[in-house]
Amino acid sequence: MNLSTLGLMRRAGALEIGQDRALEAVARNHAKVLILPSDYTERISKSAHYAVEGRKNPKLIVAPWTNAEISATLGVASCNLLAVTDRGFADSILKELGGN
Repeated sequence: MNLSTLGLMRRAGALEIGQDRALEAVARNHAKVLILPSDYTERISKSAHYAVEGRKNPKLIVAPWTNAEISATLGVASCNLLAVTDRGFADSILKELGGN
């Protein structure tokens, strides 16, 4: 999987971008995978782990890309957390990047 796949997911409406929107997707049981950038902060990591604790879904993974790389690809100022809401895209990501 490469960064352009994230852009495709965004255009397909299968991505919630940013901590608030991603965690809201988890709370509403819409998130299939949560993605942390490789340079995540401890605060964001704790929030993400707390959100998925005790849940079968979403899986939490760390991307091989930085916040800046993801943000530039998606055209946003900052992207500290992503939620994938489409099962097909989520399965593809888990296959490529693994998951906890």
